[in-house]
Amino acid sequence: MKLFKKTAIALTVMIILLNGCKNPARDINVTVNTDIFKSPMLFQFVNAKKGGEEPKDFTVEIKGQNADLVRTPSGGKVFKASSSLLNLMLDRAANPTPNNPVKFTLIINTTGFAPTFQDVEITSATDPMLYKVAMIQYTNPAIGSGTIVATKAISNGTANSELAFTTATNADLSQKAEITIASGTGFLDAAGQPIVGSQLEARIVYTGTATNGKSPIATGGNIAKNVIGANGQPIAEGVYFFTAGVATIDMFAGTKEVKSFTKPVNLDIEVNSNMVNPSTNQPIQENESIEVWSLNQETGQWKNESNGRIVKNTAGKLVARTQITHLSAFLFGNSTRIVPGAIPNSCNAQITINRANADVAQYFRISPLVSNSDMSLAVGEKTKTFQVKVMRFTVQDLTATPLPTEGSPLYQTLTSEVYLGLCDQKITFTFPAPPTNQINATIDLMFKCNNKDLRTGVNAMITIKPEGAPADEAMVFTLVNGKARGVLTNGVTYDVTVAIDGKSYTQKFTATKNSVPMIPAPNFTGAIAYNDETNTLKLIGLINKDCN
Repeated sequence: MKLFKKTAIALTVMIILLNGCKNPARDINVTVNTDIFKSPMLFQFVNAKKGGEEPKDFTVEIKGQNADLVRTPSGGKVFKASSSLLNLMLDRAANPTPNNPVKFTLIINTTGFAPTFQDVEITSATDPMLYKVAMIQYTNPAIGSGTIVATKAISNGTANSELAFTTATNADLSQKAEITIASGTGFLDAAGQPIVGSQLEARIVYTGTATNGKSPIATGGNIAKNVIGANGQPIAEGVYFFTAGVATIDMFAGTKEVKSFTKPVNLDIEVNSNMVNPSTNQPIQENESIEVWSLNQETGQWKNESNGRIVKNTAGKLVARTQITHLSAFLFGNSTRIVPGAIPNSCNAQITINRANADVAQYFRISPLVSNSDMSLAVGEKTKTFQVKVMRFTVQDLTATPLPTEGSPLYQTLTSEVYLGLCDQKITFTFPAPPTNQINATIDLMFKCNNKDLRTGVNAMITIKPEGAPADEAMVFTLVNGKARGVLTNGVTYDVTVAIDGKSYTQKFTATKNSVPMIPAPNFTGAIAYNDETNTLKLIGLINKDCN
């Protein structure tokens, strides 16, 4: 099987508690709060197109069932990503368990990218979690996506002729979506009031079946936990979407965002004629119905709107067609309810993990699976095979990601080939041996407040990446009271970035077997100390910031 490097993550974390509250710095009070917040999380926002421009600094909304339990590392409730990173934690009142998880949704709207949603489910008060959130850029869409950003004339807030917006095809997507607005249609704002304007701007992203055959994935993933069924009632365990395509539509008239219309609007999406209808176990056919779901962009909740119809368009292609009266992300695809212990339309597959180093226990997360997603290898186990559940009727690849484990080597995330069907597949992930020129590394990172006599260890997740490498190849370390431990490669120059409370701090250093100062950076100073006996590099850093 052909394996590809997708991202490099060193989740080699050891929690080291500060032994006391004394500090050799004179006239500085030290505050150590190890039990205030729980469940450290780092969200890394990346361009869905490999190598594309990263979203940088923006505000994030948090909604959903347990949104009131989410905090920044300093206890705040204003959530801002900086340098594509967002650190979050849970309030000490939270007590997440597998049977009583904490659930919430991130809502991201930032210039140049389509609205993005990320469902989060936390089941442990202590385990750190890393989320990579892929965002689609309008001018450089991901594989399997097409976009359009266009402006058309309207008259006093009303379409005075038929308006059509069609997403572009490209080398990675041969399908398109089209929205058609009838003449005489008016445009309404969030309060249901008419919008007066002479220009209508549309921003549309369509995600369909990629030219390599890979099935489309819903916004936030094909497993949705925050859903409302056709009867208007919540579906407690959530659903799995057999996604045919997703159209995310935003419109603006004048200075206001369009939320709804005075007349129904037609929406067509071209679909893969080889896609299987899970109700019939056969390829979709003309005149069949297909579920239509809309995503509430304020809450991140999916709602079963209606049933669309599979028809042929004027070009003779199969399309899923429906009429809409409001704007949202619209998903065309049938669904199956997630039932604990019984997964409809699932089948078996086999996963084998090989690793070169078995000195420590290690967890690996395989996705997308519907069961047994975390694979554990004990000390001494270099290879292990697991039986897993996967969904039928999808064309997918799988990824294997190392999870946080103290003392583990620098393993990369691996991605499999694209399989026409995952049922009964035997898939092997072989993690190569890490470089031999490694140096043990410890981190001691503290904040010093500019406006008060306070110095305290950083409680957050930070990234360390080789200079010039893409952001999604960063290593991730979890700091507790500013301390963590891992491994680096001798002679490599790294950028270390801390993002907290909407600001980011970046410092540059070279992993070396010498004791040297770090390269000066604004509000971030430090030094490298090397211990030859233990082959350990210690990174000592101090960040100056304004404190509340």
